[in-house]
Amino acid sequence: MSIDKPLCFGRVPDVLFLILSMADASTIPTLCRLNRATYETIKSHEMLICTSFLRHHDITPPLDRILTMDPATGQRATLSFINLQKFMYRRETARKLASRVARSGWGAWWAIKGSGEMDAEAEMFRQRVEKGLYVMFHMSDIARNIEYTQVQPYTLAFSIYRVLLFSCLSRLQFDRSRSSRSWWFPRHMSHIYVVLLRKSQQREVGKQRWKFRQKLDLERRVDFHIALQMLRQFLETIIFAHSPDDDRSASSVNEDLDVTNWFILRQNAHSLSRIFLELPDAKCCSIEERARKDKDRDSPVCTYSEVLKEYWDARRGDSSVDCKQCEAWLRSSSTETILNDFFGLHAYNLGKEWVRQMRGEGELLFDI
Repeated sequence: MSIDKPLCFGRVPDVLFLILSMADASTIPTLCRLNRATYETIKSHEMLICTSFLRHHDITPPLDRILTMDPATGQRATLSFINLQKFMYRRETARKLASRVARSGWGAWWAIKGSGEMDAEAEMFRQRVEKGLYVMFHMSDIARNIEYTQVQPYTLAFSIYRVLLFSCLSRLQFDRSRSSRSWWFPRHMSHIYVVLLRKSQQREVGKQRWKFRQKLDLERRVDFHIALQMLRQFLETIIFAHSPDDDRSASSVNEDLDVTNWFILRQNAHSLSRIFLELPDAKCCSIEERARKDKDRDSPVCTYSEVLKEYWDARRGDSSVDCKQCEAWLRSSSTETILNDFFGLHAYNLGKEWVRQMRGEGELLFDI
């Protein structure tokens, strides 16, 4: 055998042994990068290796049906190396996040019972939040995939909408970010163009989310609303503690539910883990630090400033649109079809009633 020929360090049994003996699914692509012969050996047995990996590590309960679903077809996605890593990471993130949410929402109830561990009711609540998070991951994927695609309005449709919207602009009361700056024709055209571009994207996001929701049963829709409302309340607590000092609208966070829901439904598993699992454990924006901020100019920057930038930009207004009415209209195009229609409100009310019966505080947990 020529020494120049790349050697495969093992046949299928050896590769399986090395992969299955590791505790992390990220080991698989690492082995694939060793050399071409190893890659071809592993790739030709991809399905077998992934299935054996799950069996060897005793993944119980099995991967959730919604977690492994292809949102476009409603069928189970192909079990590939990339999907296996994604499924395992999302499963672990949802489990940790659901446990933290359950403890924050059920903690007082445990204290009354004198127990520091989850009881049967709290565990059931945790499981429903975890299943709802699987749905939220797909909602985020749909939004990101569509927004990454360049969309151009059709020439004829753009001309028609331009005439119709321009004829109505003079009658609308626009919320100007700078009152001294007057609206004139070029700015009208720029505003209309930006709104039309984003409207087509956000409408498609809402349409695809609605189609995906149609593939879910009623129980999973209720789980989705329970998880969304619990994360919303968790996020509001973070916003109150870490809002910029120059922001005057922090007290009206309850009035901007469309921004909060829009922001949460855009976050992928990594972002949710960063916001709700990693950063809450970091010491930041304490009362003492805020009190010293005026005296000490070198005070540390808030750790949430980067992950919440998209949220604060939406709250303060997008300069490219320069109209909060249109921004709210655009955001609602991607969320109202799944949250505020008949089926969305029905699932929300069922979730509220379920929490009320379980704990007796459904009105508090679902205070909208």
